[in-house]
Amino acid sequence: MCGIAGIFSKNYSYSFDLYKKQLHEMTNELHRRGPDSFGFWISKKERIFLGHRRLSIFDKSSKGSQPMVSNDRRYIIIYNGEIYNFLDLKKNLISNYNVRFKSNSDTEVLLELISIFGFEKTLKKIVGMYSLVVWDDHEKKLFLSIDPLGKKPLYWGIIEKDLIFASEIKSILKFRNFQKKINNRAIDSFLKFSYVKSPLSIYKDLNKLEPGSYLVIDKSFNIKKKKYWNPINFLYKKNDEIKSSETLINELKEVIELSVKERLNADVPVGVMLSGGIDSSLVSSIAQNISSKKIKTFTVAFQDRLFDESKFAKKISNHLKTDHHTVLLDLDKLNETIEKIPEIYDEPFADSSQIPTYLICKNIKKKVTVALSGDGG
Repeated sequence: MCGIAGIFSKNYSYSFDLYKKQLHEMTNELHRRGPDSFGFWISKKERIFLGHRRLSIFDKSSKGSQPMVSNDRRYIIIYNGEIYNFLDLKKNLISNYNVRFKSNSDTEVLLELISIFGFEKTLKKIVGMYSLVVWDDHEKKLFLSIDPLGKKPLYWGIIEKDLIFASEIKSILKFRNFQKKINNRAIDSFLKFSYVKSPLSIYKDLNKLEPGSYLVIDKSFNIKKKKYWNPINFLYKKNDEIKSSETLINELKEVIELSVKERLNADVPVGVMLSGGIDSSLVSSIAQNISSKKIKTFTVAFQDRLFDESKFAKKISNHLKTDHHTVLLDLDKLNETIEKIPEIYDEPFADSSQIPTYLICKNIKKKVTVALSGDGG
């Protein structure tokens, strides 16, 4: 994953250099998300400050670095995520719009789509997980958006005359005068749903952008929120024909296989988290069928047999003939990690797997950069 952070300021009480310093501090706080490189784009006239920390997935060269400026110089983007259908979109841009690309990154494809089709139409063309910020230097407008299911978070808020935004709350806490006041409505949400629902965050004056939506902020600081994706419209379309069970099963199979295939596309090592359950086993099976060599699969094992399901994952991996790795977690490591939870996660949430998930990710990072899982199945 990458990390993005930024400021849109209409506050002239503080110096330009102070905001530059703030941007550097906010961006550096996201170094874990983007250890490979970092970059900044700043407009002194418009008082726009954009920062990016990069984890290289496509085109590991400097040509894929962000912030990135469009060919027509109109749009500037900072982006966290992955566009799964970017290769098809790129072919279309080259064939039908004569676009010339400098890199092999999905970021540049996303940027050129926005140049040609505009922001909202682009969101309806792309398939992926993302949070992105785009500055339109002609219209002097700022766009903030996240993917339809909200997999990549984006926090934002207004402090005095400053709009601030970042991938994580810990980045925003670096901003001057931010008050860490607990939002009681967020506590209600946490106790009811076991997590803090968007648009709330654990702090007052700080919001989570809602899934499938985007913000537009103009130079007068007028803010409009728009919804570009709705699950109801996605699932139920007018004049849908009635299909047989066999047809539906075949269509579902095609969709799942395509989804896995697109997510395996990367310029870095990719693996699969295999628990032995239905969802992760299905993903692993399809990934192995697609791959010309053994895929790397990873499982957590516990010393306490009551919680250990690694034997089921091992059976699946043997059947699929994957390159399987078991990460043994002992009680001492679990206890040590509990104390780090407030540093790792920005907000409280009651997922019982949050500790083993962190530990397995920490371990498998030594072997792969990207890992698929069965979550959300």
